[in-house]
Amino acid sequence: TAVDNVDGTIAGNDIEVINKVNTSVPGTYTVIYRVSDSAGNLATKTLRVIVASPTTTTGEED
Repeated sequence: TAVDNVDGTIAGNDIEVINKVNTSVPGTYTVIYRVSDSAGNLATKTLRVIVASPTTTTGEED
C-alpha cells in the first residue's frame, strides 16, 4: 500500500509494478513501484532484489 497526506491509503491494486521478479531464475532484478494520487502527483520507489540459487545438500556429513 501507499499513503498520501490528502487521499490517505492508496490500495495495492492502484500501484503499478514494473519489472516483476522471477523467483525461479537467479539474478538481480530492479523493481519499480509507481503510484499517483488524486491530484496526479507521482511517486516511485525502486528496489533491488537478489534471487539466489538454491542451496544443494549432498547428504554427506562433515
